[in-house]
Amino acid sequence: MKRGKKQPAHHLRDAETSGSKQVMDKLNQSRGKFARGIRFIPPNLWEERCLFVGAKDNALRHLTRGEFASQAASSGKTHPIFVLQRIGNAGHRLCPCSSKRLHNQRYIEQGCRLEHTSYVIARRTYLVEECVFQVPSDPGFLWSLRYWGRVPENCLRDGS
Repeated sequence: MKRGKKQPAHHLRDAETSGSKQVMDKLNQSRGKFARGIRFIPPNLWEERCLFVGAKDNALRHLTRGEFASQAASSGKTHPIFVLQRIGNAGHRLCPCSSKRLHNQRYIEQGCRLEHTSYVIARRTYLVEECVFQVPSDPGFLWSLRYWGRVPENCLRDGS
């Protein structure tokens, strides 16, 4: 590329998506060596169906406008979060997860082996999609999250 010539915006998005896929592919390939030790993945690499643990209840209460973790949220309690959808370059629709069924929610089946890390879900995990929020820009929230892996599509079940 010649100096000073700008790339079209769609070219940059394609390159970023391609780079993100390459990183996740490398993570998947290295699963047996060190993938469980990988804890932080920046939001620009998140994909749909990624699962994170460590989201603090008081932050989730704020992000969902009091709809989730409505009981007095102590600073030590946490819940997983699930990436529902990637929106643009760094935006994501997320929802909290719970071990308690509230409605006819979709859920991650117990015993599911997550992609990239091989973690196994210990119990049925319900997606609380009634409480959708976007990734906050708060670095404290992001650093509290630990990447657990990507949920295979065949592990997601309808709540009915």
